[in-house]
Amino acid sequence: MSTVKWREALAQGYRLDDMEFDNCFEEWSGESLISFPMNGYSLHIKASSAFSHCVLFTPADKPFFAFEPTTHLNDAVSRRTETTLHGLEILEPSELLEGDIIMTYLAS
Repeated sequence: MSTVKWREALAQGYRLDDMEFDNCFEEWSGESLISFPMNGYSLHIKASSAFSHCVLFTPADKPFFAFEPTTHLNDAVSRRTETTLHGLEILEPSELLEGDIIMTYLAS
C-alpha cells in the first residue's frame, strides 16, 4: 500500500491488529489520536512544528506498537539530498533545536 493510501487509512481509523508496518511519515500534521476502544480510552498526541515527521511501527504477532514523533526521517543523515528536505537540521556548537510533545489521556 502506498504512503498516501496508508495516510488515508490511518486518518479514517485503520486498525493495527495483525498488521506489520514500519514507516516514517514526512509532513506529519503534528497531531494524532490513538484509540483503544476495547479499553475505553484514547491518547491524543500534539507536537510542535519541530516534529514534522512521525514513525509508526507495528511488529507482526506482537501485542504492542510504537508511535514516535520525530524531527527528521530515520535515514536523513545518509541521504544525498538537501538535508532540510528530510527534516534534518545541522546545529552549530551550543545551538538548540527545541520542541514540545503533549500527550493527553482521554477516557471514553
